[in-house]
Amino acid sequence: MTDIYLKNFGRFGWIEASLRYSGTFSSAEKKGYMAFFGLSKASVSYDQDKFIALFNRVAAHECIRNLNGKIVVRTELPLQSVFNLPTVSQWLEQAYPFNFYRAPTIDRAQPDPNVLQTILSSMRSQQPCSILYDSKRTAHQYRMISPHHIVDIHDRLHVRAHDHSTNIPSDFVLSRIVSAEFPATRPNQWAPITLDRPWNQMTKLHLSIAEHIPAAGCVAVQRDFALDDTGHRTLSVRHAVARYYLEPQNDEEKRAFASPIKVSDKSPNTRSD
Repeated sequence: MTDIYLKNFGRFGWIEASLRYSGTFSSAEKKGYMAFFGLSKASVSYDQDKFIALFNRVAAHECIRNLNGKIVVRTELPLQSVFNLPTVSQWLEQAYPFNFYRAPTIDRAQPDPNVLQTILSSMRSQQPCSILYDSKRTAHQYRMISPHHIVDIHDRLHVRAHDHSTNIPSDFVLSRIVSAEFPATRPNQWAPITLDRPWNQMTKLHLSIAEHIPAAGCVAVQRDFALDDTGHRTLSVRHAVARYYLEPQNDEEKRAFASPIKVSDKSPNTRSD
């Protein structure tokens, strides 16, 4: 890769996103570009000229050009993106802030920074740490763990670790860890990642259209989840996290994976007659 690519791929990806998402890089897109990256008009003009030259060189023909200060598409863009593109939502939020609305999400609480520091320190030093953990079944339980990864699954952070109390690998939701510390003595030896067989194995998940979707709605689902022409798609994940994608198979799994919160449009103080 060129030095220009390494230096500006984030910014150049934003310009390419403008061409692919809105068909141009003009005043509206430039305004968001300047605000997002903190650039002057001169810097934007410089980036624009460099981008055009590099993009056309990679595409092997002049598919874009500068027309009266804006980038326009002359011929069809390459199928594969040249730079790392932001997601459509990320780009829209900056380029069209007055025409884009991000609905609030029900986010998990952020983990305690002190807990996170200890977990990361435990990974670096390969020393087991003790955590005080609140699970949905038991509250305030001490566990000795050897953590090896922090996993983001469906916007929930959890620690993948060897649980010395059960002698098996387990997942611990970061926001449920009340405290974490290194014990004064070392009652347990570090458990290496090689002991976590589910983590070291990969599983293929097969996506398909659910049975309750009517025939008329299959095309919509197919487009929504980028399924192939047969209505299928495969996803490769670590075996340790595969269960978070699968449909619950029995009542116990349904209880385990059911949402722990209830969402209603009625106030808790509202009385029903």
